[in-house]
Amino acid sequence: MDNKNLSINNLSDTLNDVTTVLKEVRNKLADLQKELAVARADGVGRLAQVKAMEAQHPSSPHLAHTGQVFQSEGHSGLPKTELRLLYEAKFDEYLLSENIENPASFRLD
Repeated sequence: MDNKNLSINNLSDTLNDVTTVLKEVRNKLADLQKELAVARADGVGRLAQVKAMEAQHPSSPHLAHTGQVFQSEGHSGLPKTELRLLYEAKFDEYLLSENIENPASFRLD
């Protein structure tokens, strides 16, 4: 076999390898998109639960203002409830357990 054929065979093998890796990446991306959709759906469902509780139990101690307020643009100055502080604590705790630094930067604060 001459060098030209070896080079063509090497290119063919490399192309096959790249195609295999690309298929794996596409499958992983599809899996991650599904996981993200499920996480978003969970968030939507939990927000609906909180809204329903707020509507039915406006005097719940979980909805009491804590004296803390949001700092994020568009929400600045709005009061934070006990329920919100619980959310923030667990949100931050989980991201830190996943070795994600500065979890507050990923949520309204």
